[in-house]
Amino acid sequence: MDSNFDISTIKQYEAILGKDKIAALFEEYLKEHGDYVLKSHLLLENDKLENLRIIYHSLCSASLVFGMKTFAKACSKIEQDIIVGKTIDEIRSDVNMSKNIFDREITLVKEHLGVL
Repeated sequence: MDSNFDISTIKQYEAILGKDKIAALFEEYLKEHGDYVLKSHLLLENDKLENLRIIYHSLCSASLVFGMKTFAKACSKIEQDIIVGKTIDEIRSDVNMSKNIFDREITLVKEHLGVL
């Protein structure tokens, strides 16, 4: 899945809040969600699928603020997989695949914000 980083979205938020505020919000986003894969696997192992669904719902919304459209789409798919009752292995596979997208789009946001 190719990245669909939407720079126009993050620029709209920068126009309203300023680039420094967006950079601070992005730092908070990384602190809160940076280890989402580890959390996901722990929740999968403990069959806490509703908790996992909530994480992906939150990730989807928060990621869109930073223009991370492809990652948000992957999060939405995982959330829907949980809702329709896909197997743990299918969900785990999508979680692992989403990590590559997350890493790629995080790099693009960092480059844009100049926080590499």
